[in-house]
Amino acid sequence: MYDSDQSQVGAYDLIIANGCVYDGTGSGGVVTDVGIKDGRIEAVGSLSRHPAERIIDAAGCAVSPGWIDIHTHMDDAIAANPDAKNYLLQGVTTVLGGNCGSGSAGIHVGSWLDNLVGKTWVNVGTLVGHGQIRTAAMENDAREIPTDDESTAMAALTARAMEDGAFGLSSGIEYIPGRYAQKDELVELCKVIAAHGGFYATHSRDEQTGVLNALGESIEVARRAQVRLQYSHMKAAGASVWGYGRVLVGMLNVARAMGVDVRADVYPYGASSTGFSQCLPAWFCAMPCDERKALIERNDSMARSVYSYARNQLSIRISDDPSVIQIDAWAAQTMWQGKRMSEVLEVWYADRGGSTLENCVDFVVRGYVGLSRFSDEQGTVENPSTILYHYISEDDIKTIMMCPVVAIASDGRITESSSAHPRCFGTFPRLFSKYVREEYTLTPSEAIRRVTYLPASQMKLSDRGLLRVGYCADITIFHEDTIADTAEYSDARKYPIGIDYVIVNGSVTVDRGSLSSEPFGAVLRGPGYIGSKE
Repeated sequence: MYDSDQSQVGAYDLIIANGCVYDGTGSGGVVTDVGIKDGRIEAVGSLSRHPAERIIDAAGCAVSPGWIDIHTHMDDAIAANPDAKNYLLQGVTTVLGGNCGSGSAGIHVGSWLDNLVGKTWVNVGTLVGHGQIRTAAMENDAREIPTDDESTAMAALTARAMEDGAFGLSSGIEYIPGRYAQKDELVELCKVIAAHGGFYATHSRDEQTGVLNALGESIEVARRAQVRLQYSHMKAAGASVWGYGRVLVGMLNVARAMGVDVRADVYPYGASSTGFSQCLPAWFCAMPCDERKALIERNDSMARSVYSYARNQLSIRISDDPSVIQIDAWAAQTMWQGKRMSEVLEVWYADRGGSTLENCVDFVVRGYVGLSRFSDEQGTVENPSTILYHYISEDDIKTIMMCPVVAIASDGRITESSSAHPRCFGTFPRLFSKYVREEYTLTPSEAIRRVTYLPASQMKLSDRGLLRVGYCADITIFHEDTIADTAEYSDARKYPIGIDYVIVNGSVTVDRGSLSSEPFGAVLRGPGYIGSKE
């Protein structure tokens, strides 16, 4: 029997009793107790004779280190939504933002982190975005090769961000302006990251038909820079490359055998979330808006080349089936949110054949430049801001997931909007319900390692990611037999079930579905942090 007398010397703040404790290393669970004091794990073992201010009876539950999401875009909303409810209710205690080449911190990592101290319900860290460094340092970020002075400026900005607490550099070289960067530029910046103990996370140049070359480029950058690589949201996107998952994993294994420290992450969904810009030529996207519009209206050879490029890129992604695309966020036309592109085209292009690839191309090009062929009542002059491509093979997801150096990450956002990818609400519960309990893709202990110690070790978090004495008490308590996601593509804003408690820095932050009234999250800074320069 546990003694709740608070007056005894050595009383714990909290004891988690009788749970099946998984330490995060991949070892099997052991039924035992965890004692917490002053925000840290004080003991793991039988504590039945010890007093505590509070005791949680976790009999029948799994007790895991708090889950770490190494790839998020939470930073675009954490200041306005510091409780990060859709992450906490998934069991996530630590989120890393600034991915895919950009983030809300921009190049001002130190001040951005400072402004979050004491305000968040989850632990928060960030990467610095290569795209934002490029924009800040280059007079024209659409130029491929920076000058020597611009290269020096980019290196200095990267070093400053690392010293201010960034965990590493992220790139989004499928997007603008990262698309203009060449390999040598990335290598030089990654050398700066490596010197500060950070890692390089990349949304690669191509996730479709060029995915193997794109992974090869990323591995080569990491090899030359001698930096740890985190290959973001690994996928083979589009039916023409389904089955490439095993090749991607093979490339990871070969690179690691050659001494390159390469890892990856994957989300457990068959749809990505993005926009249409990567379906258009980089030179076209770099033009001022008025010039883009005038070019398309001329209908000359250059305009036709834009259409040709868009047609090729869309064909790679959707073949000839616009229903592969689902509308997510579209401020100008909220009535279409959640609908398939085929439905939009059937209405707006009814006089031109409805849902065809050619009409989808016209929609993308004209929408991007703000030209509409529709009446005010029927149409709009802009594209959806976010779309979902349903083009990832379930077999590839499993193949990638089974690779031991692949973490599970949401690639999601903090959102209270009904317009969202279900991964924002269900990634981690879905891992345990679908891929552990139902399909046996991973064992429970291995799934826990993928969301705790594996990402923690990449981030060089020396006191998180394991249930070990002296470590920060970030803990998730859940029911292995009932944990499940409920979020759907048609209704994403639905919270999971089967998670009873989430403890952040020793304080119960989620208590059977209810959030604490105050924040207990910490601002985390990377291994290159050197403190205030004031």
